[in-house]
Amino acid sequence: MSKTDILYENVKISETLRQLHDKGISSSLDDFGKGYSSISYLQDYPIDTIKIDRKFIKDIDSEIRARSIVRSAIFIGQEFRLNIVAEGVETAAQLQVLRGLDCPTIQGYLFSQPLLEADFAEVLSRQLLLPKEKITNKEIATLSLQAKLTIDRIDDVPVKIGSSVIMVCRTNLKNLTFYSNICFPVKEEVEYRLTVELTDRFQ
Repeated sequence: MSKTDILYENVKISETLRQLHDKGISSSLDDFGKGYSSISYLQDYPIDTIKIDRKFIKDIDSEIRARSIVRSAIFIGQEFRLNIVAEGVETAAQLQVLRGLDCPTIQGYLFSQPLLEADFAEVLSRQLLLPKEKITNKEIATLSLQAKLTIDRIDDVPVKIGSSVIMVCRTNLKNLTFYSNICFPVKEEVEYRLTVELTDRFQ
């Protein structure tokens, strides 16, 4: 049976995907927006994740049409309450545009190529993964300001430590991103305090 024949076995595909979904196995729709990856599949099948095709990500920082398609795909994913992944992110400029479009997850060589198990474990142990292409001040300057971040509480116990200077960037109307030279733990039991001088303003 060819790939095309399988695609039109809608009842069989839907039944199989629902059985997998009931067992806790998630499914992703690859290359979303291109070829066989149709919007109608989101209605017909229990899809958990859409992966936006790299063809549109490639020119997202220079082509208005590509950016519009990605924005629409992200909106559709949000409306369907799906996980959203942008494929083929290789430059800091692409990453900045995707942040502005509120894309939550990226996949690509900007941070790392595929790794062997031992190499991946070593990266995890460092708790820090830097992009291959440096994000310059020019790229993060839009709507940004300097601030200080410190830890106020750990497990509801007050702590007093020094603060770290960070760069805060408003990537869209809902989210703030900050850049720091040190790695901060992402844990519910850790409470942070962000301090901004009153004289600072968004540029």
